[in-house]
Amino acid sequence: MLHYIIADTHFHNGDPRTDESLRYRERFIRFLDYIISDSGFLHILGDFLELWKRSIDENVLLAVLSANDDIFKLMRELKSLKIYPGNHDAELAKMPNTFFWQTMDFIEVLEIGGRKILMHHGHFWDIFNTGPDPIGKSIARLIGVIEKAVYPEIDDQLSRLVGTYQKTIHKGALNYANWCDCDAVIYGHTHQCMRTDIEKNNKIVDIVNIGSGIKDPVGQPYLTVDDQDGYIEMRMFN
Repeated sequence: MLHYIIADTHFHNGDPRTDESLRYRERFIRFLDYIISDSGFLHILGDFLELWKRSIDENVLLAVLSANDDIFKLMRELKSLKIYPGNHDAELAKMPNTFFWQTMDFIEVLEIGGRKILMHHGHFWDIFNTGPDPIGKSIARLIGVIEKAVYPEIDDQLSRLVGTYQKTIHKGALNYANWCDCDAVIYGHTHQCMRTDIEKNNKIVDIVNIGSGIKDPVGQPYLTVDDQDGYIEMRMFN
């Protein structure tokens, strides 16, 4: 059996001006069908829902749940669905038993196929998006206003800037790998794939950023972890 791992789906309110998940929605539905047919387990490492961008009078959680009812109905057919809160959907951590999926802690260490694997969205290693009231939240809301009003491409432009400190966030994952006794650290947050292997205590530790499919025209990046031997493989669904 395979564990499928993705991050940063950012399901939002269905407004084409701000909802990036609409771009490759049909592809994501096919991806879900593929996992269901394989009886796989799905892990989503943060920013499953986009709860930061909102109108002043909008109940964004209700709007997101309503706009994505078709996705959620399909997800109910998954053998297992584990959601790890990120910075854009941190509120989910306060509602652990509310939805049909299993809400995990921000950081979890799972044993799969004899390997200890740390799962985290990655925002704890980003100074702009960690803490109780991160500056990134205000920026995201401002971006939402600008997207609606005048410049729909602004989020794409700013996402490219994230790549300039991708290595800093990846270094945070490396430090965490050195601190904890894990065989792998898997995270998302920057929407950009990156993989590094380090040697620690005479063993190789995988540090993997799984990326995101919401901006990738090539395909949906994902990891699989084999339940038998813990083998981690990076793949692309298109």
